[in-house]
Amino acid sequence: MVTLPLLKVYVKVLSEALKELVTDSLVERTVYPEIPPKVCYKIMEYGMTLSSIFEVLHEWGKEHNNRSN
Repeated sequence: MVTLPLLKVYVKVLSEALKELVTDSLVERTVYPEIPPKVCYKIMEYGMTLSSIFEVLHEWGKEHNNRSN
């Protein structure tokens, strides 16, 4: 079970990572003026240049998924 302080850390780390991806033009951030606020992220064309790397990482993960520590 995740405790509240730990959850806040996860949210902060995710927020910082998303800001970096936006700054690097890998994803696009769209804010919708709603209540509650709605924010969507979409991968940009430049971010798609990483797709082959993600595919290799995904395959590696599937191959090593059942490995014990």
